[in-house]
Amino acid sequence: MKVLNVIVTYNSAFWIQKNLNSIYNQDDLLTLDTLIIDNGSTDDTCQIIKDNFPRVKLIESAENLGFAKANNLAFQHALSLDYDYVFLINHDGWLLCDFWENALPVLENNKDFGLLSPYHYDAGGQDYDYGFQRYLATSKNTEFNPAAVELINGAFLFISKACLEKTKGFDPLFFFYGEDIDLCIRAKSHGFKIGLIKGANVVHDRKERPM
Repeated sequence: MKVLNVIVTYNSAFWIQKNLNSIYNQDDLLTLDTLIIDNGSTDDTCQIIKDNFPRVKLIESAENLGFAKANNLAFQHALSLDYDYVFLINHDGWLLCDFWENALPVLENNKDFGLLSPYHYDAGGQDYDYGFQRYLATSKNTEFNPAAVELINGAFLFISKACLEKTKGFDPLFFFYGEDIDLCIRAKSHGFKIGLIKGANVVHDRKERPM
């Protein structure tokens, strides 16, 4: 299985090493590549990536393209190279242990799910991220893995090749926020399910921020 990790960075120096280390500490189970689109960072984000993660492909934009447009560049790259999944990883978070071991079987065996998300925890690692809780409340058939939900945010999100081909990615009218919900609605209109992967856990480090 070919998975392209996609990270959109913007002044991400505080998180980027922990973020990338969490990916590459557990990637022996699959063909795993990472593409970073940097949205014009003015801190040391790009230099940290170049100095410490030479295997990461980095595209440096001279301007802030916004979340949707930056990710759409990565989607085009993924489709051109026939990746099975794109995995969006927020710059301000990281994967927890055994992530791929728990995620891969669900990806391989549930092709009717176009959008699949891990479970999002806050930086303490004990409580769910406050934004994620809203989507978790819509889950049904929770005895199954994946558990179906109505909507999910794009902070950490697997998007299948088939779903990308149908939806064409994010609507570029959205600069930041809202593009993920719009994608969910369009994915469902094409017959794809949305779900949560049990045992695949991540941290979204934003507890002290309002959004």
